[in-house]
Amino acid sequence: MPAAFSRPFGGRPAPSLKESRLLMGTVVSVEIAGLPRERREEIFNPLWAEAERLEALFSRYQPESELNRINRSAGLGEVKASPEMVEVLILAGEASELSGGAFDATVAPLMEIWGFFPQREGAVPGPEEIEATRRRVDWRAVEVGRDKGVVNLTRPGVEIDLGGIAKGYIVDRLIDFLKGRGVTDALVNAGGDIYCLGQRPGGGPWRIGVEDPDRPGQAVKTLELSDIAVATSGDYQNYFIHDLRRYGHIMDPRTGRPAESPVEAVTVIAPNCALADALATAVFVLGEEEGLKMIEGRKGVEILLILAEDGRLRFRASSGWPGSDKD
Repeated sequence: MPAAFSRPFGGRPAPSLKESRLLMGTVVSVEIAGLPRERREEIFNPLWAEAERLEALFSRYQPESELNRINRSAGLGEVKASPEMVEVLILAGEASELSGGAFDATVAPLMEIWGFFPQREGAVPGPEEIEATRRRVDWRAVEVGRDKGVVNLTRPGVEIDLGGIAKGYIVDRLIDFLKGRGVTDALVNAGGDIYCLGQRPGGGPWRIGVEDPDRPGQAVKTLELSDIAVATSGDYQNYFIHDLRRYGHIMDPRTGRPAESPVEAVTVIAPNCALADALATAVFVLGEEEGLKMIEGRKGVEILLILAEDGRLRFRASSGWPGSDKD
C-alpha cells in the first residue's frame, strides 16, 4: 500500500553502508552502521535474496506468488501455506479483531473496483457495485491453521491484499536476518515502514522525520528512536479526483468506500513493524477518537495523528507519545 512515510532525518552522517532495492512496489533501503566494507557482499547479497523470496510470497503483482495461489483457492477448501504466510495472516487477523474490522486484509475487491489496482487509474463505482463487493470483504472468512500450515478462504470471491502489513513484516524479517549475522546497529526502511535497530552512525538514536502532508519531502516532526518500529499511513500521495471530489486509496472495509475523516496521516510507534504498519492503517480508518481509544493502554504502542482543520494542521497524540505533541 503506497502511503505517507517517515524518513531518516539529520545532518551530515557518519560512515555507514547503504543499499536500496525496489521491492513490493516501493524502495526498500538498508543502512548499517559500523560494518566493515569487506563484509558488504557477505551481508547484503543474502539479505536481498531473502527480501526477494519474501516478496514472491506476498506480492499481488507476481502471478505465481503464494498470495495469488491462495486467492485462487477461495471457496475450494484448505491449501498449504508457508510459515511466513501463516504468520502474516495470523497477525492480520489479530489487527482486524483489535480494530473491529477497520483493518481488513480481504479489502482487495474494493481496491479493484475503486481502480487502485491493478491499473491504479481511479474509478467511482455505483452504490450497488459497492454493496455487492463489500459482501466479499470479511477478515473472518480467512481461516488459518498454524499447526497444519494451511489457509482456507471459506467463501468464493474473497481475496487477500497484504499491502497494509507485508512491508512491515518484511522489515521485521530483514532486521532478524541482520541480527543473526551480528549486526547491532541498522535501519531498514520499506517505503516508510521503518525499524530502528541500535544506534545511528556516530552514536545516539536514529533520527526519523515524519513527513508534512502539505509539503512532501519535508519533516513536520522529528523522532529519535532505538530498537523500535515506526510506520506512517496517509492518503495524500495516492488518490484521484472525480467531479471535484478527492478519493484516497485507504479503504474503510465497513462502508466499502475510501476512509473519510479530517485525519491526513497517522504515525505509529510499536515493538515491531508489522504491527505498526497494520495499526497505522486501522487508526486512519477509525479516525481520531476511535483510533486513540483503540491504542491507549496498549504496551509499547503510541500514535501521532495529523489532522487538517480550517486549512491548518493539528496534531493529536496518545498519552505516551515521545515529546510534547499531545494536542
